[in-house]
Amino acid sequence: MNTSIVPFFRIDENTGELVIRRDTLPPGNFTFLVEAQDGIYKDITQVFVQITDINNHHPAFTEETLAHRIITIPEDVQIGSIVATVEATDEDLEDNGFVQYSIDKGAYGTFEINDETGEITLVKELDNDITPSYDLLVTAFDAGTPPMRTSTLLHINVGDVYMPLPKIWPTVQRAQVSESADIGDVVASITTNVRELGLSIEDLDLQFEFIEPVEARSYENKHVKNFTLDDVRYYMIRYTSQEQFKILIHQ
Repeated sequence: MNTSIVPFFRIDENTGELVIRRDTLPPGNFTFLVEAQDGIYKDITQVFVQITDINNHHPAFTEETLAHRIITIPEDVQIGSIVATVEATDEDLEDNGFVQYSIDKGAYGTFEINDETGEITLVKELDNDITPSYDLLVTAFDAGTPPMRTSTLLHINVGDVYMPLPKIWPTVQRAQVSESADIGDVVASITTNVRELGLSIEDLDLQFEFIEPVEARSYENKHVKNFTLDDVRYYMIRYTSQEQFKILIHQ
């Protein structure tokens, strides 16, 4: 018998039985020759032994993955961005060692994972005020029968992104209008600070409106009465630029 297989097999010289020497064998194929003789005659045959892999190893997440199980991403990350990647290995062969991935808990429709690459992608807008963090239960599993599984927890913090708030400046403004004013006459021009902030009305989705109560005060700045929005229906707001709007008479 070929000496290269001696560490793994032995043959009973009397019975011809091929016996395994070790508790475990490396998966693979062994081919060797066996000679039989009676002192006068001899014969040689070729023996082929195939070692079949069994699914006896769990997938194991890499040290890199385990070292980055707590991450922080800003809330303004674009949908479709890859926010993290997990990786696991399996010592088994072929299907028994083919690793796939899933998110079993905690995604809430916000994250998805590529089952082959382990890339975790954002599929829904984030909002730190609503959900400041996520705990994703990520599982690596092989294609064996039955599959072996290993899970780890990925904690994702959602970082708050400061959005500067627009302001009307000055905060108190006075205007006069004649009772004989015509439709389209400007009553007041109101300016905001959006240009200072480097923003535009479109960026902020700004909307302007009158709010109740609309208060009437005398020249002495004394309260006279409050009006409802129906009382000021003769006035409208029109945008004139990214930072300014005007109040006009429209009825």
